[in-house]
Amino acid sequence: GGNAFFHACHGGHVVLVEAWVGHVDLAATDQGGATALHAAVHAGHAPVVRLLVQSGASLTAADARKRTPRDLAEAQLQVATDSPQRHAQDQRGGRPQPTQSARRRQHNPGSAVGSGAEGADTSAESARRWAVVEALRSAAGAVNPRP
Repeated sequence: GGNAFFHACHGGHVVLVEAWVGHVDLAATDQGGATALHAAVHAGHAPVVRLLVQSGASLTAADARKRTPRDLAEAQLQVATDSPQRHAQDQRGGRPQPTQSARRRQHNPGSAVGSGAEGADTSAESARRWAVVEALRSAAGAVNPRP
């Protein structure tokens, strides 16, 4: 999104989000149909995710690609936990194919993911992604408690 609130959510700026949350439309979307909650989930900021959900952000809002925040969180968790040892073998010669996250590190060596040595441990990224998924799961349980 192009507005400051979306940027604060994506950037993990809890204090700013907390200051604005009562003054913005949490259902507002960017050009891709994503809400501020999608932005926080995308960036992996569990504290902002919890704050937005507690403030009434929709757990069921779907972006233009028909993904809810939880769909997005779980897809990103899968990518973050995908290890080079578990990817498919190349049919020509049996060489392993790089994972999506490994390809991202190869093409963007200065990015936040993989900014260390090649093949750097992604456990911190996985932990962030788990925290986001858990925040959404617990929020969904609080909103829709099971009998």
